[in-house]
Amino acid sequence: IDLEGPGITLLAPPDESFINYNNIWFNWTATDYPATSINCSLYIDGTYNISLSRASGSIYYTNVSDFSAGPHTWYVNCSDNLNNTNVSETWDFTVSAPDLYINDSRIVFNNTNPDENHTINITANVTNYGGITANNVLVEFWDGMPGAGGVFIGNDTGTVTFNNGSRRFSTLWNITAGFHDIYVLVDPYNLILENDETNNNASRNISLLRSTILDPVNNTGFAYQNVSFTFNLEDFTGGQINYSVFVDNVRNGQNGTVSDNVSETINITF
Repeated sequence: IDLEGPGITLLAPPDESFINYNNIWFNWTATDYPATSINCSLYIDGTYNISLSRASGSIYYTNVSDFSAGPHTWYVNCSDNLNNTNVSETWDFTVSAPDLYINDSRIVFNNTNPDENHTINITANVTNYGGITANNVLVEFWDGMPGAGGVFIGNDTGTVTFNNGSRRFSTLWNITAGFHDIYVLVDPYNLILENDETNNNASRNISLLRSTILDPVNNTGFAYQNVSFTFNLEDFTGGQINYSVFVDNVRNGQNGTVSDNVSETINITF
């Protein structure tokens, strides 16, 4: 006479495990007399989820998705064809929260040598290393440090899927003269609960290169072939700038190096 419920062995997800995704396979075995049909019901966080029937000794498996971030519990209740029941132990697991990530190298300008007032596209590649999809992610772009004189450029909003999903956020900006530190802030107002809030900001600099002929002025006429030209080069970094001279759109072989924003005079023979 069979008066005992099936023996139950939980397999996965393991007890006290941390899971970096929210699409989870549940596995267990249930054993009774050979060829006995066993019906098992899965309970997650104390709530019924699904029932499965298998022969004694089989592995039960089912996939459950869309978990919220944080701790969860699961157990199964199994009964044989004589209605003898048994309840497994309860196991715990934790689903990781979103973890949005950006660094300096993930900020990209579509033109790294723009002219003044040229419109450039700034792109920020954001990855979600967490186990939950991050919806309505706000990304802000600033010229200079926010809260310390920075100027707001624009923002973009989108979804970044879980488990290493990535999305590119972008905005357009008319660059002005000067040296610019472009800051990108991901979820700047901490509206999304994350595993790590310290990897949401990054910055990258850009400056335009500007050349100005100071003397002679445009359309000046000369009665001689050797002419002095004074010019000024700027890239707003305070460093050295290499230059080459072009006459009638052809390089004439004169090259040199000047300091940023320091005028230089050279002679050109026509």
